[in-house]
Amino acid sequence: MEAVVPADPTAAAIAAAASTAATAAVNALSTGGFRAPTFWYDKPEVWFAKLEVLFEENAPKISLSCTKFNKTLPVLNQRVFSEVEDAVIYPPSVNCYKNLKAAVLKAFGRSQAAKDDAIWKIDGFGGRNATSFLRYLRSLSPNLPNLFRNHSCELSSSTTCPRW
Repeated sequence: MEAVVPADPTAAAIAAAASTAATAAVNALSTGGFRAPTFWYDKPEVWFAKLEVLFEENAPKISLSCTKFNKTLPVLNQRVFSEVEDAVIYPPSVNCYKNLKAAVLKAFGRSQAAKDDAIWKIDGFGGRNATSFLRYLRSLSPNLPNLFRNHSCELSSSTTCPRW
């Protein structure tokens, strides 16, 4: 089968260049408008939640793990990199973003046990109003009634705990 040669080779070159320019424009739109927030050391879980909303809201949506990984790295600084350098230098070929997120949360996030412990160390409202204080408590432990129930059972000498 013979290749079809256009009558005007200049027109073919212009069409190819236009196609390449259109592809570049689409790629620029998908990556150029995305701006990730600066990393929040005190609330990395909330930072990742915000980042993932931005991935979803971007036009077009950022859904590939490696693209998310590449968009996350520029906003992390040396302090974060020093804690998660293996996840950055040797990312897995699959789920590289999920792996990076897990490493960052392990390094900077507080475990649920640490958050529960912080509740027992609270001394007063700390200048907050009641609603703000309750919101703070819920950020530490989303299931406060169970936390209090389990704690009272640990203190109780009874073998059965009341169901409140």
